[in-house]
Amino acid sequence: MTPVVRTPLFSSSTGIWLIRLFLGVVVTSLCYSSVAVSQELQATDSLGSVAGADAFGRIVDAARSDDGSIAVAQAGVGGVWVFSPNRELQVIGRDGQGPAEFTFPSYLHWRNGDLQVVDIRSRKIVTFGPDGRHIETTTIPPATTPGYQVYAQLADGSIVSAPGLSARFEGRTWPLIVYDPVNDAVEHVGVAHRRRVNATAILPSGQMLVLLHPMPNFTRTAVSPGGRFFGTADEAEAHRSAEGEARIRIAIYDTRGEASNFVVAVPTEPATRSDLLDRLSNLIAGYSEILPRDAVERSLIEGIPLPERLPALSRFMLDDRGNAWVGSEVAGRAAIWRVYNRGGDQIAVYRVPERMTLKKVYDGEALAIGWDEYVGGRIYVLPYGLPR
Repeated sequence: MTPVVRTPLFSSSTGIWLIRLFLGVVVTSLCYSSVAVSQELQATDSLGSVAGADAFGRIVDAARSDDGSIAVAQAGVGGVWVFSPNRELQVIGRDGQGPAEFTFPSYLHWRNGDLQVVDIRSRKIVTFGPDGRHIETTTIPPATTPGYQVYAQLADGSIVSAPGLSARFEGRTWPLIVYDPVNDAVEHVGVAHRRRVNATAILPSGQMLVLLHPMPNFTRTAVSPGGRFFGTADEAEAHRSAEGEARIRIAIYDTRGEASNFVVAVPTEPATRSDLLDRLSNLIAGYSEILPRDAVERSLIEGIPLPERLPALSRFMLDDRGNAWVGSEVAGRAAIWRVYNRGGDQIAVYRVPERMTLKKVYDGEALAIGWDEYVGGRIYVLPYGLPR
C-alpha cells in the first residue's frame, strides 16, 4: 500500500492560514458485482418494547462495546441509554451545554471500553468511562471545520469531519477534514460530493416543504467501530453502464498511514413514482391527517425530481478489518449489502429484512435499527459470516 502523506494546516507568523493539500497515489481497480446473495441476515437478539423502561423513541445511532454492552442515542432524549450485557439500563449524560452534557447526540463509538458521544450540534465529543463517569470533553473549533459535521474520533485521537447536508455544500466538491486536537492541526483528505441532497415541494395548503431528497446522491462517510479505518463511498450516476450499473468509488484510509481506492459496479433498477412515495410514506401519512392524501402525493410527485434509476448507494460502513460495506435499498424496502475487501474484491452479499437499517458491523455480528408495528424502534443483533 502507498503511504498517506499527513500534511497539517498551520499558521504562519503573519497570521495567514496555509494549507497543504493531501497528496499521494493510491491503487485503483474496477470490480464487478455479483447479485447472488450469500446470506439472509436474521436477528437473534433485540432491545426495545412497546412500553416500559426500554421503549425507544426515534433511534439515531447505536454501538456495541467489546463486552457486549449496547449504547443507544435517541432524538429528543437528553441522555444516552447504555444496556449492560445482561440488559440492565443505565442513562449516561444529559441534555445541556456542560462538559458532560450534549444537545444532539448523533454518533456513538466505543474506544478501549470508553463510550464517546458525538454531539454534532455543539461540535464536541464527550467521553464516558465504563462506569458512566465523565472523563473528558473535546470541542472542535468552528474555524477548523466550518459547517462540517463531526463523525468520530479515530484510534490515534484525530477527529474526522465531512461536509454537512445543507444547501451550501450542494453542487460542489469538498474534502474530508481530519483534525488533530493535540497539535491543533488539520489535514484535508479525499473528496466528498453533494449532488442531490435537498428537495422542495408545495403542499395543497400552499406550505413549502423542504426536506432531504428521498433518493439522494451524496458521498457517504464511514468510520470503523475501532477507529482505525475511515473512508468514503461515492456513486457517479453520470458513468452508469448501458445495463444500468452504477460505478461507486470507494476510498479507505488507515490511521497507520495506508490508503486504498477502487471502483465497483452495482446494478440498479429504474426509479418509479411508487418508489418515491414509498420512501415518503411516513411524511404522507402525517400530512394526510389534515390534507387529502391524493393531493399530498401529487404535490410531492410534481415538486421532487425523480432520478432515472434508484440510487445504488444508500448506506456505507466499514468494519474493523477495513472491509467496505455498500448498502443498496431495493423493492420492498429491504436492503442488499455488498462487502468488499481492501483490494476491491467482493467477498459477500447479504440481504437485510425490510425496514431494518444496519448501523455498525463488528466481527461476526451487525447492529441494526428496526421499526415494528408501533411508533418507535428496536435494536437488533444480526450474526453474519465472512471468509477469513
